[in-house]
Amino acid sequence: MRRDVFNPPTMAPPGPYSHVVRIGPADADLVFISGQIGTDADGSLIGPGDIVAQSERAMRNIEAGLAAAGGQLTDIVKLTSYLVDFSRLSELRALRDRLFPSDPPTSTTVQVAALFSPDALIEVDAMAVVPRDRVAS
Repeated sequence: MRRDVFNPPTMAPPGPYSHVVRIGPADADLVFISGQIGTDADGSLIGPGDIVAQSERAMRNIEAGLAAAGGQLTDIVKLTSYLVDFSRLSELRALRDRLFPSDPPTSTTVQVAALFSPDALIEVDAMAVVPRDRVAS
């Protein structure tokens, strides 16, 4: 089985983890995206206190990771979101409705006491299945 690791330059440098791992059977690859918060390519948090801005940036980071592995948002089969304030769930749902207007991926949302960055309000990880004829090399 093939295993490729990607750390796109448009995402903050990773810590002791990889942003994206793609593994592959015959005609498709599983792609795993590490938890993303709303950071830019320099690792600076976007929109402190703004769940929408942070969520949008986290999803852009996921999209960049998928693109590095040849995928796109519609290839996502599973999202897991970690929120520090569950009362903000409706704002996250509105973003998901916009990003996935039909056939959304499976999803789990969990409230957590804190994330590694004290100003981060959300972290999102993803799993996707990318058809082999679209994979990046």
